[in-house]
Amino acid sequence: MLRSAIDEGAVRRQGAGADPGEGSSRLASGDPRRIAADPAPALSRRRFLRASGLIAAAAALGGGANLGSIGRALAAAAWGSVLATFDGQPIHYNGADPSYAAGDSGYGPRWQALELVQRYCHAKQWTSSKKWPGVARPYQAFDAATAPIGFARHANGGATAPVPGDTLVFAKTTAWPTGHVALVSGVSATKITFVQQNVGTAAKASLPSAHSATGYRIDAGTKYPPVRGWLHHVAPGGYPAPLGERAVFTYYFYWYDTQTGTHVRAPDVLTDHPPATPTITFRGTAWHRKQIEDALYAGVDVLLPVYWVGGEHRFWAEPGVVNLARALEEVRLSGRTPPAVGMFYDTNSLQGLDLRTKAARDTHYAGVRFFFRAVPKRYWAKADGDRPVIWYYFSLPLGGYDSGFLADLSARFEAEFGVRPYIVLERDWVVRQPDLVGWDSTDAFGGVPTTFSARVADVGPGYDDRALVGHLPGYTGRVIDREDGELYRRGLTEAVLSGAPWLAIDTWNELHEATDVAETVEYGRQYLDITHEYSAYFKAGSLPAGRRIETPYADSTSVSTVLGASDVSRGLTLVPSTRDDESLHVPVVEAGQAGRRTVFVAPDAPEAYLYFHVDDGFYFNVPVPIRIDVTYFDEGFEPIRLDYDAAPAASDWNADTMYRLVDLAVRADTRQWKTANVTLRDARFCGHENLASDFRLTTFDGHPLTVSTVVVTKLG
Repeated sequence: MLRSAIDEGAVRRQGAGADPGEGSSRLASGDPRRIAADPAPALSRRRFLRASGLIAAAAALGGGANLGSIGRALAAAAWGSVLATFDGQPIHYNGADPSYAAGDSGYGPRWQALELVQRYCHAKQWTSSKKWPGVARPYQAFDAATAPIGFARHANGGATAPVPGDTLVFAKTTAWPTGHVALVSGVSATKITFVQQNVGTAAKASLPSAHSATGYRIDAGTKYPPVRGWLHHVAPGGYPAPLGERAVFTYYFYWYDTQTGTHVRAPDVLTDHPPATPTITFRGTAWHRKQIEDALYAGVDVLLPVYWVGGEHRFWAEPGVVNLARALEEVRLSGRTPPAVGMFYDTNSLQGLDLRTKAARDTHYAGVRFFFRAVPKRYWAKADGDRPVIWYYFSLPLGGYDSGFLADLSARFEAEFGVRPYIVLERDWVVRQPDLVGWDSTDAFGGVPTTFSARVADVGPGYDDRALVGHLPGYTGRVIDREDGELYRRGLTEAVLSGAPWLAIDTWNELHEATDVAETVEYGRQYLDITHEYSAYFKAGSLPAGRRIETPYADSTSVSTVLGASDVSRGLTLVPSTRDDESLHVPVVEAGQAGRRTVFVAPDAPEAYLYFHVDDGFYFNVPVPIRIDVTYFDEGFEPIRLDYDAAPAASDWNADTMYRLVDLAVRADTRQWKTANVTLRDARFCGHENLASDFRLTTFDGHPLTVSTVVVTKLG
């Protein structure tokens, strides 16, 4: 009997053959006390006693105890018998074969080391499941990817000492191919005591330890494999509170999946790239959880998952939301309060639908219903008391709509969930209701770096979609330089100064268009750190003393642009002509002088514009008297009109203030270059006009406008 026990116990220590894994058995079913007689190298008596925990038994039999007497003592302990108890939990004897298990207790194979630990933690109500997902072998309990939810990992040698009830995790070695786990029962200045199953009769054991200024370290010596660390249960975090006066949102793209290549391979080519681990995928919770934890660090209050309804999108849109909700709970159980979640409804998924029809409204509401059923109510982003936020992209993809679709949405939602939703609409929606909040995406995500509405300051770090060139027919790409973070810092500074109560980070992780602030291969955590800093300023409603919008023109008294084939801009920029719309312009030469001329997109087009952006460091949101000088080519007889932004940054849409009209000059068709000026005392220049511009010049009735130079000067 003892000889067989010695030989089988050697399997763990000499590492012969494949690792069977804790709980697997090479024994036939039957008598649970049966010991396999596989041949294995013999161990010395001393080594066997140390490994099996029978030193105490040998001492009890006297110093002259022989193998036979020890074997009789071992045989007296029946398999499954209780060797000791700890905090109300029995510790069972698993015989001398560490790989043996007979059945499952519900907490794992009887009576393996992991079974005791999982049973104890569940009895303490530290875990909701009886077994730790992903932990098939004891050593895996300390791996970042598989460590049980709700426990902090403290490395051996780190600053935090263990306490009774913590789980010790031992490393995988050749001699211990599955590692080992045990429960801490006592801690002193010089040693740690613990309880365990599946180490012979050694239900209780101890190891020397040292606690110094550099940390707490346990020395496993030769008795056990090295201690990786210990798991300490943490109290669950709270649930997100309703939104306060100021809040930070971000658009969260979760459509990526490396397994299928969804949104990560051609034609969906990435410009920026995620870190290698965790693998970016909407499947499972690991990647979502990492994004949530980073969002908490960045100061984000609300994630807005970009949701597409129905059709070919369902395979990622629906499970992605479900797994995000699971990840929120995992973060909470790990001791942190996760951000809230609102719904960002990407209207591209409603392409061509007419929301004036019942069928289209049914499709539209089906997406809302699924989302808010998948995300538990306790995680909803709630504004105006208890109303969940639904944030809509622009209306352009729709085949038609009226305000009735919003009434339909509110009625259905209230009937099903007991509350009306809080609606946020992009500025192009032509519906106005008291409970709607305006939001301005201007062109698209990242189309311009910073825009404002009455409640929302929308700020992005830059834009670059050149990776899509060659994959989208005829597309030439677009770039807004990040300026090594300075563009983003300026936008966030403007957001603080704007007075808008909500900040929308545009975006968290749209990697195709490189509008991401999440961790990437290209930028590391640079933009997370910037967001962390400025989100605190935004919530405080003020900047540190001496902070301002830093640009090369912050201390200038004037800014200017000289137009031509290659514009020369010094703090004043003509918005590029990039598409067939009212902002088209071309370089020309008239009377020996270069300039830019408006182009009408159609013969019957009523107007064409030159849009200008004033450097924000030079002038933003604080009205001071200025003069605008314009050198123009005098052709035709129509007047030249200037529309300027006089609206405070945080303003509701108002054409009278955002496009305040003044006449600059009346042309006389002299075919000469002339200069005219106008003085403004109420300009704000917060980018409310099209293309996030600050003012525009135009003529009408089909006659173009040609301009060579524009200067903006502060007066006193």
